[in-house]
Amino acid sequence: MSSLRPSRLADTHSATHARARRAGLTPSPEPSQLGRAARLLEDAQRSLERAEQETAKRNQELSSRIHDLEGDLGEMEQLLIRTEHQASQLANLYVATYQLHASLEVPDVRAAIADIAVNLLGAERFTILLKDDTGAFLVAPEGESLDRAAPAETALKGEEMPVYAGGELLLDACLKQGTPQFGPAEGSELLVAVPFVRQGEVVGVLSIRAFLSHKPGLDAGDHELLDLMAAHAASALVAARAFHVSQRKLTAYEGLLGFLRKGPT
Repeated sequence: MSSLRPSRLADTHSATHARARRAGLTPSPEPSQLGRAARLLEDAQRSLERAEQETAKRNQELSSRIHDLEGDLGEMEQLLIRTEHQASQLANLYVATYQLHASLEVPDVRAAIADIAVNLLGAERFTILLKDDTGAFLVAPEGESLDRAAPAETALKGEEMPVYAGGELLLDACLKQGTPQFGPAEGSELLVAVPFVRQGEVVGVLSIRAFLSHKPGLDAGDHELLDLMAAHAASALVAARAFHVSQRKLTAYEGLLGFLRKGPT
């Protein structure tokens, strides 16, 4: 049997396709077309896989960035809260120092200390001790003014106040050592005893027995306020006492000068 020539084989293949089209049948694709389609499909699958991998990578990067931004936002919020708290503390410190140095009268300084104790420290029951000219400590129960007005009014008028005789463990340690003492401690009902020290001399003490119900205790800002109040209260009390002494001397000199001017009668 003789073989067909290539040209006749191509003509036969073309004729077969033509008869299939006339009969309404779909001719089978050539092998080269199937291979090309398979390669295109593989390329498309690889492109899709690369796109999915790239999308997953981008999503992971975006999630990480969002997490970092949320962390930065949280840090900024905390910084804002701390800044507001510090600004409030600075305002309180300014008010406290202004009140303490606003007058050269001992009752006014004592009233400023009481105001700081109530409004800035949240003290409910407290006592202020002040050293007099004899070296004794006079007790001004400022905290009692929340329930009984008369004792506070008496203290502010400069009338006689009781002398501290000792016996309060925490308060005695505060007076002896000249350093703040904090309770609760066995044998004492005080929570805080803060001395007002000027050049090594204790000129007064703020002792707190109870805080207001909404205040559980002292925080770091309160300790800073106590230190500042103690230093400025000591200076204010020394200045007020020196002013009082100078006023008494001036009054005495003026009386003596008036007597000398009048001459003997």
